Amino acid sequence: MDMNLGFLNVMMQVKPHYERGAIESVIDRRLGEEYNISSIWKVAEIAMACVEYEGIQRPTMTVVCNELMEALRLESVKPHGVSASSTSDVFSTPNVQAR
Repeated sequence: MDMNLGFLNVMMQVKPHYERGAIESVIDRRLGEEYNISSIWKVAEIAMACVEYEGIQRPTMTVVCNELMEALRLESVKPHGVSASSTSDVFSTPNVQAR
């Protein structure tokens, strides 16, 4: 299978949902209601930015890491304000230089 075709298929399936604000429709149903929608949107936004055609329009790895850290932080905050384990235990920001 051509890897580019797989990539295009995912993009073709997700992008319309993303553009019309229906990102919930592409979330794995096995998650049930066990996710923070703000976290999902943060990941979707950074993912869409990462696949921009022109490289100059794509975020740096520093930006990607920071955004994913924020998404993880959002995910760790439970609806009733109960915080899960520290995000630093799960994901640490590497020393990445901006372009």
